[in-house]
Amino acid sequence: MGHSTRTSGRLRIVLTALLLGAAACSVAPGSHRPADGKAAGPPPQIIPSLPRPPFPEKPRQAILRMAREDGTAPAHESQIALAEYDNSDYGPALIWRPEKTDSLCVGSSTGKGSSKYCPTAEKLHLGTLPVPGVDIFQNVSQFTTGRRQTEWTGMLMARGEEIDHLSCQGRAFPVRRVFSFQHDNVPFTVYTVTVSEDLPSDYRVSVRRGGGSAEERLSFPGWQITPASC
Repeated sequence: MGHSTRTSGRLRIVLTALLLGAAACSVAPGSHRPADGKAAGPPPQIIPSLPRPPFPEKPRQAILRMAREDGTAPAHESQIALAEYDNSDYGPALIWRPEKTDSLCVGSSTGKGSSKYCPTAEKLHLGTLPVPGVDIFQNVSQFTTGRRQTEWTGMLMARGEEIDHLSCQGRAFPVRRVFSFQHDNVPFTVYTVTVSEDLPSDYRVSVRRGGGSAEERLSFPGWQITPASC
């Protein structure tokens, strides 16, 4: 009887040790256990990159004042979008649709002051250009970055399709989707783009339309003296 009791006690000790060992080896999902066996800490966190500085407040107010004076202000300031450029020190700009006019406005700020550009739907040929399609909304401009590199920046507008990227001679250039609106039941999307100065002026534009992919051709007038095809 005493021998049986001692045996049962040893079995309980062994089973308890096995259960504790199994619990020690188990790891909660998403955690990790260091090699030294210490308690696992929280999973590493990815710190996002800091955002670029916002549009300066003084030029912003100057642009809005001009818009109120000539009737091209938006219904509310929250409807103004910030148009930034990738891989460039150029910009940013403000972009919005006026409440009282059928146009599209872009406000910019430079060291010389503030400016506002509000072409009407007629000037943008929103109702006459083929759909789908891609065109230039705001002409490209030459810009020398702080890295002493010369780039071209501009705004594109897609009608009834979405732009993925521009490409030329094996190099792809991303676009930044900055604004979208509807005109006569057609979706329009505005993008900013930055490309290298040393490439030709005729680009391939990869687009998405109707659940599939396609390619457009886009020429930048006056980009170079002798335009060349990509």
